[in-house]
Amino acid sequence: MTEEFPNELTSNILINPNNYEVGDKIKEMCHWSTYKAVERNSQTNVFFHVLHYSKDELNEKSIDLYSKKSLIRAIKLIRKYNFPGIAKTYGVYFPEADDQNRHVFTDSLYKEHVIVVSEYFEKNLEKLARDFSDGKPTPGFGPTERSKIIFGISSILENAHAYNLTHQRLNLSNIYLNDNFEPIIGEFGMAYMLPECERNDYKYLAPEVKKDSYVDYSIPVDVYAFACIVYRMFSYEMTSNNNNEKDFFFRMKIMKGWRPDKPAIIPNSYWNLIIVCWEQSSISRPQFSDITNMIIGDEFVLHENGIDADVNDLKRYQEKMLAFNHSFRRND
Repeated sequence: MTEEFPNELTSNILINPNNYEVGDKIKEMCHWSTYKAVERNSQTNVFFHVLHYSKDELNEKSIDLYSKKSLIRAIKLIRKYNFPGIAKTYGVYFPEADDQNRHVFTDSLYKEHVIVVSEYFEKNLEKLARDFSDGKPTPGFGPTERSKIIFGISSILENAHAYNLTHQRLNLSNIYLNDNFEPIIGEFGMAYMLPECERNDYKYLAPEVKKDSYVDYSIPVDVYAFACIVYRMFSYEMTSNNNNEKDFFFRMKIMKGWRPDKPAIIPNSYWNLIIVCWEQSSISRPQFSDITNMIIGDEFVLHENGIDADVNDLKRYQEKMLAFNHSFRRND
């Protein structure tokens, strides 16, 4: 390993990309591509995230030693505590760390790119939210599951933030669902490997995040993104009256204090939650502990399309998540 590389990076965090058979591309962001891959020995499906920036570009974009250490810290925290509701990260590959490993790559995809390998999930909240908003069939995505998902995201982030683990690029595309349609948040730590002003989709970026200026990506940034997620779970299109408005102008309006109007489909209880979570002033936004305590109330149990949420099922999930959180704090 080169001298400039983090000393604490151990062999159980570094991965060899040759151990994975990379398949279809699942999604492409402006910063990285995510593939479905298979670990050759165990035949386990994984997400194979490839950062688009090359080693030289990373240096030019100030992805420094602190960024790499922050990613490593996130991976170690997730491994140590096995947070409920956070996808496992199996390892990372840094091209500059390969002087010692001396891998011989058969695919140029691996030669100069940072790669993160994480737990795989089939169901993705982005697609379900889009289909729900468009009126398409969404089996298993009824009021019970949707109530669980919103509560679960808040509870998961409450727990993560208690350990100073922030997400920084929270959005619908990195929230997955297990077989019980319970939320699993992925891509923790990966935002550290991106320039600060490019860490999230513009629809989820808090107004205090400005190009070419330092921003403390702390709890309020995740809270703002949470508000946008809740909004888009009811009304996927998050635009002004001008549907052809360019991203830049939408972003400028957000920074000046504008927010989308309330769609009729969003219940008043959730609209009030959204309003307080996307406050213009970051210090006016609540903590996730406050949000979790708020949305456990009966007024947040969804009733949609003539169907009531299964209150008993929802309460069981809420109690399970709260018990996890209390246990973590007690045993740490």
